[in-house]
This record gives sequence, C-alpha cells and structure tokens, in this order.
Amino acid sequence: MAANHTRPRGRPVGIPQASTTAKVRTVNRVIAQAKMLPLDVMMKTMMLLHDEGEAKVKASDIATNADDKHNLKWQGLTIYKQACEVAGQAAPYLHAKLQAVTLKNDEAGVFMVKFVAETNELLKKIQGEEKK
Repeated sequence: MAANHTRPRGRPVGIPQASTTAKVRTVNRVIAQAKMLPLDVMMKTMMLLHDEGEAKVKASDIATNADDKHNLKWQGLTIYKQACEVAGQAAPYLHAKLQAVTLKNDEAGVFMVKFVAETNELLKKIQGEEKK
C-alpha cells in the first residue's frame, strides 16, 4: 500500500497552492460571459420586490372593499419584507463596514472642543454668506 504523501497544510504533493480546478475555471468563464454577478441578481430582485410591494400597497389605497384593502396591504408589506431581506444580504457587498471609534476621556474633551469650534466657524461662514 502506497503512503499518502501530503504537505503539512493538507494539499497533495504536486498541486500548487493557488491552483484552480477545471470546474472553477468553467464557472468563472460562464459568469464572465453572462455579465451578471450574484450581486446583480440580488439587486435586481430587491428592486423588483420593492416595486411589486409598492404596487400592492397603492392598490390597497384604491380598493373599496375593506377585506381587499387589508389583504392587499398585507401582501405588499410581506413583499417589502422580502425586499428588505435581500437588501440585508446585499448590503455588506455595497457598503463599507463602519468601525466604532472609542475615545479616551482626555481625547474626548479635545475632540468635542474642536468639533464645536469648527461647527461654529462653519455656521458663521454660512450666515455671513446668507447676509450678502
């Protein structure tokens, strides 16, 4: 029985670290040809769901029967909820993550004074321009 020769990282001997399989290359080629990335699909789905939900809610405003109003509004809100779920999935790819900044006590006071001073200067500048 031949011994299984592997590198410490677990990749078989002879396969380069950054190599891709034929399947991955095929998938990448198909995606490039389609010119439609998963994020594009998510955005389009979100917009379509939003538009459909908006149409249902507007239709509920026009409806005369109370049950129809309630059902259409409920359907519209349910579709809006689906649009929000898709938006939540797409958001990390579209918006940078904001990191919280904590200031030490001594830094917070200096920061606040600078912020207030700059804000006051900006307000004076704007008010001066408005008087002209």
